[in-house]
Amino acid sequence: MIITLRNGLAPAWGGSATERRDGDNPALLFERGLPGWAQTDAERRNGDGLGAFVDRVARQPAPAIYTPAYARWLAHTADAMRFARWIGRVDGRLFAGLGGAHVAETNLTLARPYGVPSIPGSSLKGVARTCAAASGLDPKAQEVLFGREPDGDEDDGGEAGYLVFHDAWWVPESATTPFAAEIVTVHHQGYYGSEGAELATDFDSPVPCPQLAARGSFLFVVEGAAQWAELGLRVLRHALETAGVGGKGAAGYGRVIEDTGRTEQLREVARLEADAKKSAEERRIEALRRELEAARERNDRKPGGALGAAFNATAEEAKAWPVEWREQLIPLLEAINKYMEGDMKKRRPKIETLRG
Repeated sequence: MIITLRNGLAPAWGGSATERRDGDNPALLFERGLPGWAQTDAERRNGDGLGAFVDRVARQPAPAIYTPAYARWLAHTADAMRFARWIGRVDGRLFAGLGGAHVAETNLTLARPYGVPSIPGSSLKGVARTCAAASGLDPKAQEVLFGREPDGDEDDGGEAGYLVFHDAWWVPESATTPFAAEIVTVHHQGYYGSEGAELATDFDSPVPCPQLAARGSFLFVVEGAAQWAELGLRVLRHALETAGVGGKGAAGYGRVIEDTGRTEQLREVARLEADAKKSAEERRIEALRRELEAARERNDRKPGGALGAAFNATAEEAKAWPVEWREQLIPLLEAINKYMEGDMKKRRPKIETLRG
């Protein structure tokens, strides 16, 4: 066996597959902890080399520090006027960054500070742009979402897109560990060789290739003006659910479907945070609008009913409101006055008082 682990790291990473210390970064283990490279069939049969190493890395949970870091990212992206968010679950396994340089000739994109899988925003933007073009999205909308290529004029450098596709963060506790050990088997090694390709036959020996994959759920965030960000996220969702992201998509890897429970929880938190930011005037207008909708469902037009009482109470309260909120309330009061039967002339002065 060729020894690949530095002597100084051997005490920390040279133990059994189950040994792990609090705070260990799986990315460091994956990049620097390969103990050796098996050279003989006997060594491979004994579990030495890459296969055992990938199994060991796949058992590593996310470090404890990652959970508060993820919570901080959630809080940072909570503004619905700036960010559109969605949580998707990997339907099986996902390879991101498989072609990157690695001593074991297999790679996975990891968030360096924490050592957990991450899907680069550049990859997400690429799959979304491809999906948008294939779906026939208006070219002008594509330019807004993803940017415009130079038109050939030496003075034209193109334009950047209005949206930012952020790296996708792995969702804590969405899986026992963020990793999974996979084996991709090459059945005709000579046929796929870069030089002197051989014919593929039934006599070729399969070559198992251990690889590290990601699993669990990811938080996808698109930043930009609210309506454009929502459109960009819808395009991204469609791309992830149909084509997937990452390597080996033709073999079924990389497809992402909605994590319904976590997405609904995310929406509920966003709604509560948005409600907390609303002013008393805005909440009062929304309550009155709901009262009008309820009255329409009951076909209740009586001035003395619940809607009439809400009209009178709100109109009286609004006398002390700032002008901009009174201006938003008046059209709603006009609609209620028109809907209810009788006493329209009695309610009119209350509306005119707010205009003043």
